[in-house]
Amino acid sequence: LVLCVDRTSSNTMIRALHALRGGGILLHDWMIVPAQDLEDSEFKEKNQNLQEAAERGDVQAIDRCIQAGAEINARGPGLWTALHMAARYGHAPAVERLARQGARIEQRS
Repeated sequence: LVLCVDRTSSNTMIRALHALRGGGILLHDWMIVPAQDLEDSEFKEKNQNLQEAAERGDVQAIDRCIQAGAEINARGPGLWTALHMAARYGHAPAVERLARQGARIEQRS
């Protein structure tokens, strides 16, 4: 479970603080991930596979990774998301697919 924190909503911030108390870890100022997910090798592998598929521009592999449970906005090396990777390497169809699947286009590395 990933909780995105809206900086303008005090209710969201309160929920974020409750999630932290429940064992989550705050990443940057916008994401809370349950601590066990950060250590879960299957979770890491799914997200790494998504990153690699985006880097290659492999839209079918992107779909498979998302269906398998990869977190579409997870950050990899350099704090890049799959969307960043696809855009960096000029894979427009992959960028479009990730955006349609819910990738946050406003997210910065």
